[in-house]
Amino acid sequence: MSLVRGLFVLFGIGMIVNAVEGKWAFSERPTGAGLIALDIVIGLACFAAYYVLWRRMHRAKLAVAIPGAKRESVAVRTLTTARPNQGSPMEFINDAQRECYTAVRNWVSALYGESAWIDEEMPRFSVPVMDIVVGIGVRPVGEQEAGVNIWTFPLDEGEQELTEGALQFMLEANSRSPFGAFSVNEGVVVFEYTVEWEGLTKDRLRSLVVTVALGTRDLRIDLARQLTS
Repeated sequence: MSLVRGLFVLFGIGMIVNAVEGKWAFSERPTGAGLIALDIVIGLACFAAYYVLWRRMHRAKLAVAIPGAKRESVAVRTLTTARPNQGSPMEFINDAQRECYTAVRNWVSALYGESAWIDEEMPRFSVPVMDIVVGIGVRPVGEQEAGVNIWTFPLDEGEQELTEGALQFMLEANSRSPFGAFSVNEGVVVFEYTVEWEGLTKDRLRSLVVTVALGTRDLRIDLARQLTS
């Protein structure tokens, strides 16, 4: 693949040089403006092909899994393991939860479009951020308030055999992280952050989703290493 990308670059440079010299690529004699323009178009197409191949190789490198860690694909739109206590299927505990759900659903649709997954039975969503899938759930807080729970799964979904080193790492990370904390639910490691509904805006939600995704990305490799050491 690297050889092909290199050939695209060399051919593209050659076409641009020919255009500058006023020659058609396959002729040593000066030619008309139409063929010179074609030189430029072909050269730019070669550079575009190089960029496309580079992007594919870059994404492939990001998708390479490390032992014990999960590189979640942007194409994955569902979270098969849901966070608990998000409410019964489309039943809201209070008006604040209902109002929050309506707003968050509209924001998720506006921010992520078709790349978002919306659960039609429970008040939760999932959205792609880089190579991370982030879950968003609307939950009641007491009898009159609501909150938005934002979470990821830093490791493979499913029960993990957590080592003492992994547990200590998560506790230490929780003490340092201002946004997001590790928790364990039935052996499943979750990285999450909950924000109050009151005062929440679309831009604030987007910022928090990105923050939790970045936090997961920074911590999951070190956490996975604790499971294999």
